[in-house]
Amino acid sequence: EQFPVVDAALSPDGKYIAYSFSTAIDGNDLWVARSDGSAAEKIVRMTKLQHEPAWTPDGSQIYFLSGDGGQGHDIWKVAMTGRQTEQITVGELYHFDVAVSEKGALAFSSNRSGNYEIYLQPPGGKPEAVTDDPALDGRPAFSPDGSQLVFESTRGGQLNLWRIDLKSRELKQITKLADGARAPAWYHGAVR
Repeated sequence: EQFPVVDAALSPDGKYIAYSFSTAIDGNDLWVARSDGSAAEKIVRMTKLQHEPAWTPDGSQIYFLSGDGGQGHDIWKVAMTGRQTEQITVGELYHFDVAVSEKGALAFSSNRSGNYEIYLQPPGGKPEAVTDDPALDGRPAFSPDGSQLVFESTRGGQLNLWRIDLKSRELKQITKLADGARAPAWYHGAVR
C-alpha cells in the first residue's frame, strides 16, 4: 500500500521542499528534502496530523498545522536549525492556510467565530479577524510589502478572489469568474 505526499512547499531559496507524508488515515508527518528529492528527513516528532507547511521568508522556520483529524487543528512552527517546535495557537478550533509575511506576521483562516474568517497575527501579538462575513474566507496570501492580502471567498455564491488592504480594511473583489477562482499567489520577483 502506498501513502501520498501532500502539501509540498518550496523554500524561499528553492533548495528544499517541505511536505506532509501520510502514514495512515489522520497520521501525517512533516518532512523536508532537498529540491532534487535527496536527503529526506522527518523534521517533527509528533503524533497525529502535521500538514500544510509554510516557510518563513528567510527559510529559517516552517509553520504548519497539527491536529487529531477532528475540529482541533492548531498552528505550530519548527526551526530548521535544531528542530525546536513551538505551538502558536491553542485549542481555538480549526485553522488552515497559514501565510507568513516578510515581517513575520501570520495570516490564516479559522472557524473560531463559528464561520471561516481571515485572521492576522503580528509577530508576538494576538490574532485579530480582518474579515467578517457569512461566506467562507480562506487561503490568504500576503502582498510582497505585507500591506494587503488576497484570499478566496464564497461571497456572491461562487469561490472567487478578493483583496483587503490591511490598514484601511477596504475590500475589493478581483475575480468574478462564473466557474470561480482559487489559490491566490503574489509574484515576488522583478518584472522584466
